[in-house]
Amino acid sequence: MTNDAVLLNPKLLIGRDQTNIPFQHLRFRTVVPIYWEAEMLGYDASDARLHLRVINYSMVEPLPRFAEQRPKKEVRALYFEKLDWRMVEQQLSSYTKAHLTEHFYNLELPTTEPTRNFLPEIEVPTGTLSRSFSVPFSEAKIGFGEITFECYLDDISRNLSISIANTYLLPEFNLIKPFIAKKLKKKNFTARVTVHFRGGEIECIEAHSNEIKAINEEMLEAVKQQRLKGIARPPKMKPPDQTLFTSEDIFDTLNDTAPGNPFRQTDKDILDFFSENKSIRNRQQLIFLAGSKQSERQPLRFTLAPKFGFLFFIEGPTNHHFAWELLDSNATYLWSFPKENRSVEQQFSDVAAQINAVHLAGRQQYRQHYSDDFERRVFSFHYVEHKHIGSALINAFPKWRHKLEELLV
Repeated sequence: MTNDAVLLNPKLLIGRDQTNIPFQHLRFRTVVPIYWEAEMLGYDASDARLHLRVINYSMVEPLPRFAEQRPKKEVRALYFEKLDWRMVEQQLSSYTKAHLTEHFYNLELPTTEPTRNFLPEIEVPTGTLSRSFSVPFSEAKIGFGEITFECYLDDISRNLSISIANTYLLPEFNLIKPFIAKKLKKKNFTARVTVHFRGGEIECIEAHSNEIKAINEEMLEAVKQQRLKGIARPPKMKPPDQTLFTSEDIFDTLNDTAPGNPFRQTDKDILDFFSENKSIRNRQQLIFLAGSKQSERQPLRFTLAPKFGFLFFIEGPTNHHFAWELLDSNATYLWSFPKENRSVEQQFSDVAAQINAVHLAGRQQYRQHYSDDFERRVFSFHYVEHKHIGSALINAFPKWRHKLEELLV
């Protein structure tokens, strides 16, 4: 999307006047490219017009097929179904709301519609006016390539919507504003705003902030690492009524006010973070289980309490195996089920129950209880100790691996 045309591919442009988007009453931001994904609802051959419905407004980059897609018939015009105002508004730099109602849904008009950038009939400054504002991160909104906030300018007795550009920013980062503020060691950022006037109207507004400028790739990477460290710490609050977590939901348990996974970190990202730390006692075991044994059919699972751990799903010739490695632990716990015995989902549920039993009874007591009652189990259980880890004289890892692989039948 541009302010002059809609691109169906890098070379096929449909001029703004050949669409039903009200360009005369709105303007798109130009800081970062805007991509929409749309589905075709119909085609009118009489005027070569495509009928489209937007199904995704939040694409950071175009789909791979964008460069190659070619319409089967000539296209000279586009007609869009009503657009979602909540999604499009954050992509706009200016608009007149009163003229947009027939083109958008989720749009509510105020009782009196203000005209954007028009000053009331008061004595207004001429030239430029500069002011500084201290803005809480919690009150700012992060969008595509920018952060926006509202401020009140006493000189003209009105509120202004201010935007500061930063190409590293994405809407998902609203989830991690507390982390960004913590990294900057400031709850507020300082914005220097300069307003340019002409003929009683605001001609343009410029704004910058040293704190927002400091948000770069290096800082965001540090925030990612900080969040990964956070998932290994025991939750301050009791986790939800579940034992096993995937990478999709584990970040919701962090001890902060920023749930969610804005960096889209995967189970591999989590595992790599810990296995690359040479101080982790059982890092060799983690690397081996993840690289050689974890099935591609299932995502890696994690446990949180009382210690952070990894549950690997391994498909043997006759059995399904579940290998539990706690971070910095002394042994691998292995539960094995015949493949024909219950579904994989039911087996995961059984293993979750056994992990809870370990938590309640303690590891030594659990192992003893299993030995006393093994004939009644629908699974087998073994544990393989991590011996001589850290020894400069003995490399016990091959022995651990050999013993484990003997069990993976």
